[in-house]
Amino acid sequence: PAATLVGNARLAASGNARMFALWCRRLPDGRYRLRVEPEWPGWREASPTEQAAMYMRALEAEMRAVPGQYLWVHRRFKTRPPGEAPLYA
Repeated sequence: PAATLVGNARLAASGNARMFALWCRRLPDGRYRLRVEPEWPGWREASPTEQAAMYMRALEAEMRAVPGQYLWVHRRFKTRPPGEAPLYA
């Protein structure tokens, strides 16, 4: 378990906006390639918590595809559920 923000989902819902995933990869020559995915199926009907889970699954898939391009110093698990031990002590 890890804290995950649901603010993007709530902001999009408040403005009836469509959400698209954007993924950026650095190419061997130093340039970047931006990929825009279509809106994920079921996104609009999902709860903010479900939307956050959809995003995290997609992010994990991107990280597994190009792990060297993820910002690994990001402390993803610094906010822990009540009673859970800290991972970065």
